[in-house]
Amino acid sequence: MILKKISPWLLLALGACECADDSCQRVETNMSAVAPGTAADFEQNVPNTVYFSFNRANITESGAKIIENQARFLKTYASTTATLEGNCDERGSREFNFALGEKRANAVKTHLEKNGVASDRLSTVSYGKDKPKNPGAQTEKAHAENRRAVTVIN
Repeated sequence: MILKKISPWLLLALGACECADDSCQRVETNMSAVAPGTAADFEQNVPNTVYFSFNRANITESGAKIIENQARFLKTYASTTATLEGNCDERGSREFNFALGEKRANAVKTHLEKNGVASDRLSTVSYGKDKPKNPGAQTEKAHAENRRAVTVIN
């Protein structure tokens, strides 16, 4: 019989039933479950990156929605802290990009605070152009990927 050859783990992963009639309760398994409120939970369930226009540090409408989701998570898990990492593309001087990265991180911090997250739970750091998401590429797409602020749960 074919069923004898199917692994019990596979049946669980497929949501096998424990009974034969319509009152059956599905057995759900999530092999990648993470503990609520952890960095892994945040990374898996909340967008962590806000993108910026060239030489800008203003929060766009789409960025504000991302920050609202981040604030909801941080308010749910009140003991959680976060670091906001400001990043730039490779154009411009080192000093200019560090300053711009700081402005971007602080812009996200300000919006998180406006959404009810206490400032003492948030820290900022600027990496300028030192931690590109898309290194070495000289395209506008690559530059756009590097102009960002990333929220990292501590």
